[in-house]
Amino acid sequence: MTQKVLKPLFLLMISWAVTGITFFGCNPIALAWYSAGNILPVFGVVIAPVMAGGIYFYQGFLPMCKYTMIILMTYVCINLYKKWAKNPNPFILAGISVMTMVVMEGADFYMNNMASLHWSTFKMLTYIPIIMLNWSTTIIFTYGINKFMVQKKLSPIDDGMQNVDAEQVLKTAKAFKGIASKMQYINSEYNENFQNEYLENHINECVCSGCANSEIQYMERARLNYLWFSKMVETREAMASQFNEVSKIVEKFLRPAISEDLLTDRMAEKIQRKFREKKIYAKKIRVVKNEKEYIEVEFYAKKKKRAKATVRMMTDIISRVVGKKMRMVNLEYGNIPLEYGKFQLLEEVNFHTLQGSAKTVKRNEQVSGDNFTYLVLDKGQTFMSICDGMGSGSVANEYSGIIIDLLEQFQDSGLNENTILRLINSVLLTKSGWDISTTVDMGMIDLYSGTCRFLKSGAACTFIKRGNWVECIKSTSLPIGVLNEVDVETITKKLYYGDFVIMISDGIVESLQCDDKEKEMANVIMDIESNNPKEMALIIMNEAIKLSGGVPKDDMTVLVTGIWRKH
Repeated sequence: MTQKVLKPLFLLMISWAVTGITFFGCNPIALAWYSAGNILPVFGVVIAPVMAGGIYFYQGFLPMCKYTMIILMTYVCINLYKKWAKNPNPFILAGISVMTMVVMEGADFYMNNMASLHWSTFKMLTYIPIIMLNWSTTIIFTYGINKFMVQKKLSPIDDGMQNVDAEQVLKTAKAFKGIASKMQYINSEYNENFQNEYLENHINECVCSGCANSEIQYMERARLNYLWFSKMVETREAMASQFNEVSKIVEKFLRPAISEDLLTDRMAEKIQRKFREKKIYAKKIRVVKNEKEYIEVEFYAKKKKRAKATVRMMTDIISRVVGKKMRMVNLEYGNIPLEYGKFQLLEEVNFHTLQGSAKTVKRNEQVSGDNFTYLVLDKGQTFMSICDGMGSGSVANEYSGIIIDLLEQFQDSGLNENTILRLINSVLLTKSGWDISTTVDMGMIDLYSGTCRFLKSGAACTFIKRGNWVECIKSTSLPIGVLNEVDVETITKKLYYGDFVIMISDGIVESLQCDDKEKEMANVIMDIESNNPKEMALIIMNEAIKLSGGVPKDDMTVLVTGIWRKH
């Protein structure tokens, strides 16, 4: 499937997911996403029914009707603006989004106010952070969608101005982090103040001292105010989380654009000069530091006819110029073409990995409900994962296979693993015909630093073998596809030369006939003398089958990954 299909599908998945994010019944994130999506031709029409369906799924019929009206109003206003302005301004789009939301929510607020006797200024103020969130996320989403889909600037400005705009947006992202930390501080600070001062004073002012049922009034007002306060705290926490997520995405998108080294121009000139000596012609040379502070080089190059220049020669030249050992990634050409082609280089990694696997099927089944993947990514990471569809057979296999496919596709998306799992979980929950949950066991090894980040959703324990020492990494989380919110445990470990990461499905552990199964499996792994990942996987599998009486009582999968220093 081409990127022209995958990218819109990915945006549609986000459209569905954001409809479930509400604050006091309001969907500021969803409205911001829809406003930003209208910068793409026709996309505003496409995502409207998707988002309406999402609101109906998460909240019901009446909220769907309400927000469908807001979406239609937003669509009309934005399209009128687009006819007037050739290049849509993200800040004006954000203003339109806020305007339409305020009009509809204001009308809703007024009607509720007329029907209620307990509305106060305090409750009205709860909508201020929601308006702020809608305005700011509209701007961020607009920049993100434009960069992700259009791959061109919002306006025809020069490179200097582009860097200025990028820096301004990055400062905004940093401000979001500050807002998030402030919100968390306010929650802890305001909780005490509210309980000690506000609650008592506010209630005493409103209690009818001459009434016989004043105590009942007091308790009722206390209950109502405390409920509103609790909602306020929950909203702040959710908004803080959203601000942090948005800031991370913005930084990831914009860091390469503003992290250019001051010596970039000088390096580019030197690279061009060295290339010409070898009859290689290069243009648009870009030397930057990525978000991990590692050097990246991008350029377009061709060679003169009958020139003996090679890709290896280009790599060596760039390595000498930048002062770091570089490696070629995303190589589309085996040799330097006669017409300009794109090349990309990254710093050479410090480690490399090898994997071995073993897999068997449950007795009387044709296919395994387990699926796994192992990927060495160009960005300098090794990704491995085991998905175990609950049960066995073809249905469990299909279910776990879909999750593995989605995990593989998302690896180049720029999103972190937690966000990926939340998106996948949202999609799976909509599949009413699938009532099978799946455990997800993920590991991401950074080949620069040697650290490994484990993410577990209901998965079996993972083991790290280092010489004669074995560590067990357990999880008490629930499988994916069970709850609206993904239950994920994240653990980070430092790996060293000669370490092995052993990931297993629960069929391996359940084969052991003892009380402490994790300890017994650790003993089995510790006794393995081989340093070959494939042999280690086969030994573990054979031992598990042996302990099961020679017949697999469940699907079994073993994935062993070894890490070594790269010379």
